[in-house]
Amino acid sequence: IGEAEAKALREWLAGLGLMSKVSVVPLGAETSPPDFNPALRKGIAYLGSAHTQKRVPVVVAAAGLAGIPIHLGLSLTNELAAEDLSKIGPVAEKYKTSITVGEYGVEARARLFSSVRAVVTASITDDQWLPGTESRARGAIAIANDKQLPTWSIREANGDAILYFDETAEKLAEKLREFVLDDAKWEAEAR
Repeated sequence: IGEAEAKALREWLAGLGLMSKVSVVPLGAETSPPDFNPALRKGIAYLGSAHTQKRVPVVVAAAGLAGIPIHLGLSLTNELAAEDLSKIGPVAEKYKTSITVGEYGVEARARLFSSVRAVVTASITDDQWLPGTESRARGAIAIANDKQLPTWSIREANGDAILYFDETAEKLAEKLREFVLDDAKWEAEAR
């Protein structure tokens, strides 16, 4: 829920005397209408963990193949993720990727999604993919891997609200060239 809905819910729960038993956490920042000026938006972003199943090197390589700058916002929560991040390093260095590590709060995500043309994932284990949904509200297009492990389905949760690619860096690079580099196509998809 948004901040306004969270405030209303807190007030209602307080009126019932239940606020001490419930935590209300807004999902995203309040949104104003997105700015669709292509000159104000640069590159793409990946936001999430560095775990192997997220396939971050595929995203980085695709951005490099398409000649598009990428920002990786990585959350490191355990040793496995740190180990996976070490595998991304050589690919990221080759393609001059910017990387930040840490938790992305609501406002940080809002700023990031408002500054890029697309948010991308190559994951094989996402079901709802909230960064894709949030980015759409900020005027960025969302592009996801269409090949998921059984029981995981980005397509089921997002339908045709996002674009899909067929698992490889080359196929993702094609989508990026088509929908991110072409101002008119980007704007039509983003709206």
